[in-house]
Amino acid sequence: MHGSPARSHRRPGRNDGPTHVRETAESWPDSCAESTASFSEWRAGDATTASGVPSSRHRSSRPRFATTDRWPPLAAQTTPEPRYDDSLVTGQKGTLRYRVVAVAGDNTLGAPSEVLEVPLPRNAPPSPPRITGFDGTGGRVVLNFVPTGDPEDSAGFYVLRGTSVAAPPEVLQLQPLTASARGYVDERALAGEQFVYRVVAVDSALNRSQASAPVTVRVGEAILSAPPLPQAKYVGGALPKVAITFQPAPDGNLAMVQRRAKGESTWILATGPAPPGVGELSDLRPPTSGKVLYRVYYRTPMGSPGPPSPFVEVVISGD
Repeated sequence: MHGSPARSHRRPGRNDGPTHVRETAESWPDSCAESTASFSEWRAGDATTASGVPSSRHRSSRPRFATTDRWPPLAAQTTPEPRYDDSLVTGQKGTLRYRVVAVAGDNTLGAPSEVLEVPLPRNAPPSPPRITGFDGTGGRVVLNFVPTGDPEDSAGFYVLRGTSVAAPPEVLQLQPLTASARGYVDERALAGEQFVYRVVAVDSALNRSQASAPVTVRVGEAILSAPPLPQAKYVGGALPKVAITFQPAPDGNLAMVQRRAKGESTWILATGPAPPGVGELSDLRPPTSGKVLYRVYYRTPMGSPGPPSPFVEVVISGD
């Protein structure tokens, strides 16, 4: 290094061999694609970290990338800044070795600094999970999945839902499922609609895998339960009515009220529907007198009825 510069300290911008890096990565969660990279034996283009100071580095523990002690520069130009940021590529492993060389105004190279070794943290994503089963009946979607590759590589999972294979999906959780999770239930899927699901694994460093192969699920109607016993009260006057109060229908469903005169066998629709969250309806045309029975049932948005509630009896005075 003293005297005339050795080849290991060639001037910035000179390349003795292939010097390219190719790196692609698509956005999250739109495609959930895995980044890819290809390397030449070493990566030239050498950084600069001080006034007229280029830095150089090579990998010391991965023969595919470094089989020589030559130190290619990391940038083509020197810089007065005492800092250099070297980007990593997804999946890169091993240890990087750096050193800095000062360059005088007449382009004379100084002696290199001591070598700084930087072990690389794990940044290879886990293998994509595999969806093993799904069920869209009952107004919800149940997914089953398993990790692939080494199960210990997957520290958690995200579930993605889209309206089609090509549409950008949404992430259904704020936090990943645990490493032991093998299923997910989507309670917010709308009955009668079709959705596309994928699962993505993350490791302990939150590196994301490619998305699993998509599955398309059509959501069936919810299984409705019978409402509890309603309450009913006759209200006389110029405009007589029967006011019926009941437990509101579950989210997305409707409530209907039926009646029949005591001693008859046929139930008829008295009033409804009541939208979700509403728990009171009025029968504005009740019979003029006698005993009347009322009951409530829930109905899906697609029109399928659930089982009825117990009935309540009302006496109409006919005043």
